[in-house]
Amino acid sequence: MSLPRNLVRMLESLRRAWPANRTVGDLAGELDIQPWRAAELVGRCEHLGIPLEHAGAALRLEPASTPLLGELIEWTLGTNRIGRSVIVFAEAASTNDVAWQGARRRESDGLVVLAETQSAGRGRFGRTWLDQRGASLLFSLLLLDVPQGEGLANRLVMSASVAIAEAIDAAVGVSPVVRWPNDLYVHGRKLAGILLESRTGKEGVDIVLGVGINCNQSAEQFPADIARTATSLAAELGQPVDRTALMREILRRLERWLADGAESIGELHGAYLARMDHQASRVRIHHGGRTVDATVRDVDPISGLIVELATGGVMHFAPSEVTLEWLS
Repeated sequence: MSLPRNLVRMLESLRRAWPANRTVGDLAGELDIQPWRAAELVGRCEHLGIPLEHAGAALRLEPASTPLLGELIEWTLGTNRIGRSVIVFAEAASTNDVAWQGARRRESDGLVVLAETQSAGRGRFGRTWLDQRGASLLFSLLLLDVPQGEGLANRLVMSASVAIAEAIDAAVGVSPVVRWPNDLYVHGRKLAGILLESRTGKEGVDIVLGVGINCNQSAEQFPADIARTATSLAAELGQPVDRTALMREILRRLERWLADGAESIGELHGAYLARMDHQASRVRIHHGGRTVDATVRDVDPISGLIVELATGGVMHFAPSEVTLEWLS
């Protein structure tokens, strides 16, 4: 059931006012409604589990503690294609799977599916993506009838990497670097991952782009097996972040890099190289039953990863062909 427009407006007003208080009378005036209707909306918030803080007659809503709500993310979003419809689940097996269900209806192009937690989140080659309920951004974007072209999967993941890194930088002031093909890192620790899945569409290629970003986990909350290699925005900043504002910024940046279609190969190449983790250059590549050590020389939107082999010579790889171990 969708949220009433006035309820969404009230939540946005409370988020923007933080840390200032608002009374029911203040909210009624801002929304141009009767105070009793504003009081009813406050009651709905509590029924929905939205954590309003009460101080006598005053109310506050901390942005960082606000649960994800599709209508709130859509509010003032301003995109044309990406996020035309945003839906949020308390739990899903995989947001990618839900997004693929939307592909049955061609008007679902641009659909964004989020979940507060996933029971079967996945990464590349069947790996599992671990999350903590309510602490991440776990979402999938559906794009239908994307024109086929050389290096399409590589270009899309590069574009998404740049868009998400730019959005995180703009929204919260953390500057991730990208490691080909699909990870974002901060200070040598993994912050986010991207998974692209594709199927043949009616007039092109149907794409689901799955993204997981560690937002509000503390360092102590990561499982022991990844505690030394993972990070979150809260761990980097020392305070939780507003996931709603970050999600809006991500969708706007994805609109620019994926949906507008105006970015040239050269612009993408330059933007990606500017965000690339130049401190991590030595890789071990597993390809076709072989393992080779190499040094990264370039990441090209068409050719993919370009490396110089330890034994001499240069090779390039598409993301679907290899798994990587970063040695430095």
